[in-house]
Amino acid sequence: MSEFKPTFDQAYAYYAYRLPMERLPKRDSINVHCPFHKDENPSLSLNLAKGLWNCHSCNASGGMLDFERKMMATDVETSWAQIYRITGMEPPKITHKLVKVYEYTDVTGKLLYQKLRYEPKDFSQRQPDGKGGWWYNLNGVKKVLYRLPEVVTSKLCFCTEGEKDCDNLRDALIAADIKDFAVTTTFDGAGHWKPEYAPYFTGRMVVVIPDNDAKGKAHAQTIAASVKPFAEKVKLVELPGLPEKGDISDWLQEPVSGSAGQPTSEILKTRIKELFALVKITPLWLPEQSEHVLLEEMRDFLDRAPEEIDWLVEGLIPVRTRGLMVADGKVGKSPLSLDLALALASGSAWLGHVVPKRRRVAVISREDAPQETARRLKLLSAGTAARTEYNWGQIWLNTMDQSPLFHLDNFEHVEALIKELQMEQFDLVIFDVLRDLHSGDENDNTVMAAVMAALTQIQIEARCGVLLLHHISKAQSTNVFRDARGAGAIHGWTEWGVGLTVVDETVPRRQWVRKVEFELKYACPADPVHFMIVGDETALRIELTEPEEKPTVTPRRGKVREIANRDFPPHWTEKKEREEA
Repeated sequence: MSEFKPTFDQAYAYYAYRLPMERLPKRDSINVHCPFHKDENPSLSLNLAKGLWNCHSCNASGGMLDFERKMMATDVETSWAQIYRITGMEPPKITHKLVKVYEYTDVTGKLLYQKLRYEPKDFSQRQPDGKGGWWYNLNGVKKVLYRLPEVVTSKLCFCTEGEKDCDNLRDALIAADIKDFAVTTTFDGAGHWKPEYAPYFTGRMVVVIPDNDAKGKAHAQTIAASVKPFAEKVKLVELPGLPEKGDISDWLQEPVSGSAGQPTSEILKTRIKELFALVKITPLWLPEQSEHVLLEEMRDFLDRAPEEIDWLVEGLIPVRTRGLMVADGKVGKSPLSLDLALALASGSAWLGHVVPKRRRVAVISREDAPQETARRLKLLSAGTAARTEYNWGQIWLNTMDQSPLFHLDNFEHVEALIKELQMEQFDLVIFDVLRDLHSGDENDNTVMAAVMAALTQIQIEARCGVLLLHHISKAQSTNVFRDARGAGAIHGWTEWGVGLTVVDETVPRRQWVRKVEFELKYACPADPVHFMIVGDETALRIELTEPEEKPTVTPRRGKVREIANRDFPPHWTEKKEREEA
């Protein structure tokens, strides 16, 4: 597949599709902005005659397959499938010989997907299409342990690296008449263990057998640490006499002393006896002890601490912190959050506060239709000159176009998002809106604590700030932040907040003045500001304003309340003057 050469038209079609904002001219060689880093000037060279690319700033290069894998974070087969779809290229015929099919099933034995092994050595994957055929991808598939039904019914479970080793050891154990055992492995090999696999080993004796290389040994340590809280016993057995990168298959095939002329089954029985002898003398696995993992001496701690707060928006939003933007429905949370994204991307002021430098922002937009999100971004970009001064690649979006469903209480969704956030190194991730980001009950404190924990996991592992948009409740107080709808775990999670209300809802919506209040854990919060959304069908902007001195005050829900203009007793006026002085 990697030797397939695209034509000029195929290469042009592919790069034009993946770089829609660049308006590629039809020339053999052109320069464009690189989507893989913050690119002030076009530094990515495209050779459309050969389908190649090279970035002179981030030193990345390759062909269409490399570009697709880096851009979309997909495996080789999925990447080729996308390239064929975009360009209309015909997939090359497979000339490899299929030698083995490894089946992955759920605990009941239902087939989920297969890994196909070819000679010369190559792999592909497929899943049933429900019509008696196959889809040659793993889109939407939950990856499970190999031979999972055997794992859940076993008393003794061996963990190897790779399906070939797994099957070879399994055959040897059967030849040696061993009962109540299982041999398993992960689909993607070393480095791809998932914590969700660990509970399947509850109450079992687990023997982990690493390959003889650094990656294999690190993988074995990861497995042992993950299953230890669940398994009855865990042992990590390193096989003697293995060559570099050797594995259990190599060990099983090594000649046994005095076995000349014996049948293969007898040799395997001897090897299995040796394996069980090794298991018996191997001590129980314990995690390596390191000093001061949980504690740090105060002097070292203070030496690492920054002297000043690093701000995304000065006085409002610190770097890598958790924030909550709350408002009633239809008040303007989404437009204000998109304006924040544009301000950070362009390094321009937001609500009158300085943005010290340009930042990268991801927007997870789940409330509005994708076309509405796109419309708002275009209008807000056009409405303020400073908002247009950002590079493509500063703002990334996830809408229902990219994934129909995204839930923070779905482990796989969160893990996939963290992986992509780590690839692009974002400074802030905006989640709009909480109601559409989970499948639980907002009033259940336990459920919401788990959702907030997922957001904190994203903040920590992706090393970014998090902003969550949320609605306020019907029963309201004088504090917009305490009015956040649902369980107390939601408000308690925040380190800063932005509260949005309408000063007078009786006037036409285009004349609405919004009041913005701020909450900040690390310093005194900034004074409230007021703004209007002004513009037309070609451009919009957030414009700071001042409310009239005696506005008509409307509660956020319910009947209109008016403050009557009346004279106050003199001692009230004197007290107010003293307080103001």
